[in-house]
Amino acid sequence: MMIKTMMILLFLQNPQSLIQDARNLVKEGKYEIAREMYEKALNTEKLHPLEEYRTIMELVDIEIEHLDMYDDALKNLLYAKSLFSKNAHFQAEVFYRLGILYEKMGDYKKAAEFYQTVVTKYRKSKYWQDAFDAVERVFRKNVPEYVGKVGSIYITVPEFEKILENVPAFAKPRTNKDKVEFVDRILERKMLALEAKERKMYLKSSYLEKLYDVKENLLINVLSEEITNQVEVTTEEINIYYQEHLDEYRIPEKFKFARIEVKDKKLADEILLKLKKGEPAESLAFKYSTAPDAKKGGIVEAYTKGSFPQEYYEYLVNMKPGEVKGPIFIKSRKIYGIIKFIEKIPEKIRPLEEVENIIKNRLSTIKKRETWQNFIKRLKEKYNPENYLKKEK
Repeated sequence: MMIKTMMILLFLQNPQSLIQDARNLVKEGKYEIAREMYEKALNTEKLHPLEEYRTIMELVDIEIEHLDMYDDALKNLLYAKSLFSKNAHFQAEVFYRLGILYEKMGDYKKAAEFYQTVVTKYRKSKYWQDAFDAVERVFRKNVPEYVGKVGSIYITVPEFEKILENVPAFAKPRTNKDKVEFVDRILERKMLALEAKERKMYLKSSYLEKLYDVKENLLINVLSEEITNQVEVTTEEINIYYQEHLDEYRIPEKFKFARIEVKDKKLADEILLKLKKGEPAESLAFKYSTAPDAKKGGIVEAYTKGSFPQEYYEYLVNMKPGEVKGPIFIKSRKIYGIIKFIEKIPEKIRPLEEVENIIKNRLSTIKKRETWQNFIKRLKEKYNPENYLKKEK
């Protein structure tokens, strides 16, 4: 009785109401009932051709993604394609879905043809980038070289290589044995997925709940990319930022010198005399110094104002090449240092061409964040979200 009542109600509903109900059922994961509603709406003969076209697209998405009704999806797509001229810009939707359908059916050659149609004829379509990526994907699947098979699913060499691209360097299989084990893991995942599909685990409420969350996150990520990828950073903006943040790209003056560090003051005095008599600082450092660079001749390459030990700085700023100073008491380490000045590398600012990409990436991040925040503000005006918990305080 209840089913008959529902059917009567379906007949009485207008097509727009049926379509909305179908959309709500899709959100609840009730795809078969939703499909019936879509078909009922399409059979009313009260839909505008463009509205009929959009409804067919929604119906096809269910048939392809959730019900595996590929033959029905194909008939509906071909009918939708016949409603308008091939030159209509929105026909990209049909060709893109035909590509998806044939890819699902394993006919990668036909799938590539339809994806290629989107790429070549509908360059301004929102499906262009996805179709462009899909051409490469189905090409990999169409190559008759395989690394493995489970059930009716084959894994091609290009697919395997694509999977490897997403594996961190430290985890990539290097030896043939590693690759064999890696393919075994891939096949095991495919096998488990096949079994889960055969048992219709996709109808489980727990799966639908998780799927909804995953899809929601994926949709938000794709939306974020679409909104923020429109951001561009101009040369003028880069130049302005560079001029306003010159201090960030300032390289402080550096000193190069040789040092000899010892614990005994008397030994330090003796070393100083030897240096003044002309003995090479490098050989004296190698022989006497306790500093970590002693075996390298005691050479310090890039000492700056903030370097350790700080006691050397006040001497280095006033020294000339070849000049010797010491013994200098290093209080923190309770040692004595003797230094021989080699050269001073003046302070400089990194040129724009050296930091241009760094600035561009930084500005792009800032502008994307601002663009996204402004987009959120506009959505709040559009949807007017209400947080009832705030009202309870």
